[in-house]
Amino acid sequence: MITIKDLVFAYDKGKEPVLRGIDLQIEDGSYVALVGPNGCGKTTLLRHLNGLLLPTRGTVLVDGLDTRDPKSLEKIRQRVGMIFQNPDNQIVGMTVEEDVAFGPGNLGLAPAEIRRRVRRSLETVGMVSYAQSPPHALSGGEKRLVAIAGVLAMDPCHIALDEPTSFLDPGGRRRVLGTIKTLNEQGLTVIHVSHDMNEITGADRVLVMDQGRIVLEGTPREVFSRLEQLRDLGLDVPVVTDLFWRLRRTGVDVPPGVLSVKDACWALSALIPHPREGQKES
Repeated sequence: MITIKDLVFAYDKGKEPVLRGIDLQIEDGSYVALVGPNGCGKTTLLRHLNGLLLPTRGTVLVDGLDTRDPKSLEKIRQRVGMIFQNPDNQIVGMTVEEDVAFGPGNLGLAPAEIRRRVRRSLETVGMVSYAQSPPHALSGGEKRLVAIAGVLAMDPCHIALDEPTSFLDPGGRRRVLGTIKTLNEQGLTVIHVSHDMNEITGADRVLVMDQGRIVLEGTPREVFSRLEQLRDLGLDVPVVTDLFWRLRRTGVDVPPGVLSVKDACWALSALIPHPREGQKES
């Protein structure tokens, strides 16, 4: 479990804090989405989870390990894998295989174990056939998958992703989101910063940040039902949710918080009168 208590953080002494008293628990194996307007502190919070940033005040505990303890940082960074918004910032190898091997190689693992981890990680993200390819020749989506594979080779318990689908085409976005879903189904904790509400409808919890604080949290259905509050923060909601909100405002009796096209079809079909048994359809 990741536990955050009264987290306050300022980049410079005497400056206004970017994070203002965050209290949060993230349970093992859960899928948590973090959203909010630009500058609200999402990335800053994410970088506290593996000790890239340290609290000005308060504590961040990863499976009981305090990020402020220098002796714990190596273990914490093995437990919490970080995927940056720009994958070029964390790809260092001349080939995909070499890049994925970089992390476990620095752990001093045996060559056979490194090869096993590289193969397993590339299989998980569907990039085995690219093992000998130079990373600079890959698409944006493929680079993100390589970055994820490099983190997986460290055998983490939790994975934190900072807008992993930004600037991707629809195909690349689907591959990355499918990989994230698979990782969570395999038991990894996922903390996913996103600007696209449509891609986080499958999360267990959604945390909404504003001005360094968590101002709203709950299941996707609960959070997206607060459409006016989200719009006051400059945030959108999934297209289907917005459609049903507009229908409710015109007096149509549809449920709030509908998230998917499938749920929308069921809700709308319930409004259509069906012929009684023995009655002919007109």
